[in-house]
Amino acid sequence: EHRRPCQGWLLLAIGIVLISQPVLAAADPYRDRQDWIGQLGVSAAWDAGLDGSGVIVAVIDSGLASDHEDLAADRLLPGRNYTGIGPPSSSTDRTGHGTFICGLLAARRDNGLGIAGLVDGVSLLPIKCFDPNTKTTVEMVAEAIAGAAEADSDVISMSFGLPEPAAVLEEAIDLAAARGIILVAAVGDGSLEKPVYPALYDEVIGVGALAADGSAAVFSSADASVFVTAPGENLVSLWHTAPDDYMANGYGTSYAAAFVTAMAAMARQYNPAITAEQFKALLAHSATDLGEPGYDTTYGFGCVNIAAFVDHLEQSGDGFQMLDLSILAAAKPAGQTEVIKKNAWPLAAIAGCLALVFVVLLVFKRRGNRHN
Repeated sequence: EHRRPCQGWLLLAIGIVLISQPVLAAADPYRDRQDWIGQLGVSAAWDAGLDGSGVIVAVIDSGLASDHEDLAADRLLPGRNYTGIGPPSSSTDRTGHGTFICGLLAARRDNGLGIAGLVDGVSLLPIKCFDPNTKTTVEMVAEAIAGAAEADSDVISMSFGLPEPAAVLEEAIDLAAARGIILVAAVGDGSLEKPVYPALYDEVIGVGALAADGSAAVFSSADASVFVTAPGENLVSLWHTAPDDYMANGYGTSYAAAFVTAMAAMARQYNPAITAEQFKALLAHSATDLGEPGYDTTYGFGCVNIAAFVDHLEQSGDGFQMLDLSILAAAKPAGQTEVIKKNAWPLAAIAGCLALVFVVLLVFKRRGNRHN
């Protein structure tokens, strides 16, 4: 079978930093580096018992280091592999991108190791679609999305982008959306010439990145694909190089998208019947408005606010009958697909191949007694 090389796929995140450091005397040694826990009010969700339990989150990416010490083995579903390299069930991560995202989502809390994941009760489905030893085609990505849908996923994370629409990709997105799956994608990093897909599709929630100071990150694309923004700088998570390795100073819209993926899992746990449109409305109503009043293409509806999100979730009624969906009309206005702001970040798609974009800066290796 001949596959068409995908023109300019990007794994949309950059930044890695590796150090060796002793374990600190804390429940999660690196939680003091997770400033977003306080900034976004994440404890409100944890206090409400919203940890994603019973929710399946598919992460379509570079795979997962499933032997990492800070992941719960009993919550990892059998992986899938669409790269054509290795067995169909082999989702071993060779770049770290997927492992980092999975760590932000599901690293175990209060276990004396590493970091605190946003929703450590989720069931993770790692789907490998990117590998440094092969070219990723649009057909591979479409098959991965369809596979995630057929696996009864509740939420699909997609931290990659293509600068042009493709019929086969749109068909896969339509299939997943028809099954009621909440679809989340990064909007892209760097000086992209136009918005990327799948983030620009109406069925997908596009997520931009904020800098550590709360402003729009210089690398985060600003266009009609942006629905909300989330922290995207100075993030720490799991790394694939060893079971006790952690990565700091990670940044990119890929990682920002994990926050919205986690919130989708919280919503599905709270009410499995919540629709994608209802979830989007909750995101929009609860976000902290930034930039121009109301929706804008730099911040979308603003920065995600998990404490406010939980409050809106609890006040919207059992069937979300109190939820105003009209707010969604402001997003992705018809015909507005041009880039509003182009950031001068030195990152561009390379025609005919997958651009794996990382700057290796810092990895933590846990020292001290191992916890089995």
